[in-house]
Amino acid sequence: FHVISPVARLCLALPSQGSYNGVMEKLVAVLQLLLALILAVAVISTLVNMVLIATRPETISVVNAIIGQGVLIVCLAALAKVIGGKGWRTLKGAPQDAQKNAGEAD
Repeated sequence: FHVISPVARLCLALPSQGSYNGVMEKLVAVLQLLLALILAVAVISTLVNMVLIATRPETISVVNAIIGQGVLIVCLAALAKVIGGKGWRTLKGAPQDAQKNAGEAD
């Protein structure tokens, strides 16, 4: 007759470390997709703001704002694409970039 301590019983009931890694990977992937969605909304709102600024009388300030917002839109769109793509690949279970590139080198 073996008596198992409550702490040992709790440790035996916990899932393995590997299952935690899978859950964390999915959580990070969902957060990446959420961030990509937020960035896409920021891109759309910045584009709308740029169109509204373009309707103002043309001054150097308006031109500077349009150029700056244009650069911002491109950067935010690229970041959303990279983060969203990585999150989507992780959720689908596809290999990540480093693993894919290592496979192509062989």
